[in-house]
Amino acid sequence: MRLGIFASVSCVPDSYMQETYALGKALGDAGHSLVFGGANEGLLKAIGDGFQDAGAEIIGITPGYFLARGMHPGCTSVLETKDLYDRKQEMIRLSDAFIILPGGIGTLDEWFTVLALKSVKRCDKPIFVLNSNGFYDGILQNLAGMRVEDFVREDIERMMCICATGQDLAAQIGAAEQ
Repeated sequence: MRLGIFASVSCVPDSYMQETYALGKALGDAGHSLVFGGANEGLLKAIGDGFQDAGAEIIGITPGYFLARGMHPGCTSVLETKDLYDRKQEMIRLSDAFIILPGGIGTLDEWFTVLALKSVKRCDKPIFVLNSNGFYDGILQNLAGMRVEDFVREDIERMMCICATGQDLAAQIGAAEQ
């Protein structure tokens, strides 16, 4: 399965880096491919390192203006896009499922794009959210509140699989394949 992974490129605490690496290694060892922004920084570096150490296919997708920053050395292919919007569209097109790791504004944009597409039935691909250390608790509470107040019609929580650990997330992806 090609897994589109959205995550932080910022320098983050080591516990997030370790869990992300272990997740990438487990998913790569299970025969999955990585589709990601291709950066060699932050959690994207950690996930790329894990997939690379597993010998997995790694597809890096990035706007041309980020190429000078350098791509993850494990990329088996690199696709250049015009901008971030086109990158996101290409990642959505190439991925069979999505994993949302801890991240910032860019990660939230990518997560909510695939969630919005799913809510209007324009994407039926699974979405997995790694909620390490309760990282996304506040956002998940806000989404639940939006449902209670009828700002969203769908039961948003049923559109995603929320996992507390990388180990649980890897197991959920394995179960979703069967």
